[in-house]
Amino acid sequence: MFQRELDRLATPRMNLSLAEVMRALGQDGSPEADAACRAYAATLEWPPVADSVRLELCLRLQCALWWLGKVRDGDPAGETGSELLESVLIEYWRDVGRVDWLYARLVKEWAEEHFPGSTE
Repeated sequence: MFQRELDRLATPRMNLSLAEVMRALGQDGSPEADAACRAYAATLEWPPVADSVRLELCLRLQCALWWLGKVRDGDPAGETGSELLESVLIEYWRDVGRVDWLYARLVKEWAEEHFPGSTE
């Protein structure tokens, strides 16, 4: 489901500056992206958003895919579908998800590529 939504949000091409991309990577989360995630959790439809918010939503979905892959056998603790979506796309992203995902995807992968065995 997250991959399908990621594919949908990633088109059409986003027109963003480097500053907008860095802001999306560097902030805990924007209120606009939180609101879009809440709307999606309630309706399973994304509201219209600016490209900068769409990028942040794509990053949150990538992070959710990564996290769910790590906890695949975990128990969602009785959460409803909409509660799980909000939990993963908002709370986890704002708490530690963004930093953990960025580290694993960028820093750790780069280090392993350039210095094999250095991240073990």
